[in-house]
Amino acid sequence: MSSDGKNEKQDLDAAFGNIQDGVTGMLSGVGIFARYLWNMQMRLLQSIGLMRFFRTNWWLFLVLGCLLLAFVLPLGTVFVVTAFAAGKMDPKAENDFIVPLRRKLPV
Repeated sequence: MSSDGKNEKQDLDAAFGNIQDGVTGMLSGVGIFARYLWNMQMRLLQSIGLMRFFRTNWWLFLVLGCLLLAFVLPLGTVFVVTAFAAGKMDPKAENDFIVPLRRKLPV
């Protein structure tokens, strides 16, 4: 292999690595934004007084998601995507399903 071919491969590897970093950063940002929207939805449920029902019956989230998907597709899609993002942070009923936006890094 000529030195030009070796340099091209190194350049392509560097470019691919930068693309991976960009995609990873973008996906991380989308996840944080989705968890932020999830927390807003949970605060809305608190403010209108429905959180007590959701705390005792977690399956109401499934019903709400299905109803939103059936009747208001864009809102249903947002609800389902944010639910998946929040699910990775293990929401708890005792915290009203509010999740941290990022994982804490070990020190």
